[in-house]
Amino acid sequence: MKTVILTKADKNNDLKCLLTWWRKSLLEHLLTNLLCFKVPQDIFVVGIEDEDLGNILEKYHIYKKNYIILKEQGTEIDSLLKVKPILGDEKFISVIDSNSFFPKKDIRRMVEQEDLNYPMIFTYDYKFPYSIIKSDGRDATVKTILDFPEMVVNTGAYILPKDIWGVLRKLDFITEALLQLKINAGMKIYTFNVHEWRYFHKAGDFVE
Repeated sequence: MKTVILTKADKNNDLKCLLTWWRKSLLEHLLTNLLCFKVPQDIFVVGIEDEDLGNILEKYHIYKKNYIILKEQGTEIDSLLKVKPILGDEKFISVIDSNSFFPKKDIRRMVEQEDLNYPMIFTYDYKFPYSIIKSDGRDATVKTILDFPEMVVNTGAYILPKDIWGVLRKLDFITEALLQLKINAGMKIYTFNVHEWRYFHKAGDFVE
């Protein structure tokens, strides 16, 4: 199964954001782990043109024909639509947000799910390190307090069916498109829980 990596770049988030003890970018960690289980020809990267990005892809033998350059950063749907013409008639593709960190053992487990051939969202059981408070919008009085709640969250990694292309254009998020397929076509969307995951949203997240 072909894998699409969606890279993101803005003033708060670029490839130079490093964890001081990792010594390399999230994208490099993702490629290192993916290439233990996949060949470079099956990996496609979508992102803004960047010298550092180009050097990383060359280092990992992801050649230019598998790299889609965006003029400007748009939504994840914009990025995904750009890669469609070179993917061929794939029944399913896997998609990973490069801001997500997965250890090698979870990448292996994710790749193993590709043989099942059904739509999937890779999830993680996240425990909030604080209380969640719901209040009345009219007078701001407290309605409920949940101490350290746990939630199943989206990790930004998916297995998508080719049916997804028909509903993408009017939407901003992959999850919206999957929900539309569930409603319109009665398609079942499965989840697969990873053991370890962290999402890096901005440069300030890269702190020991």
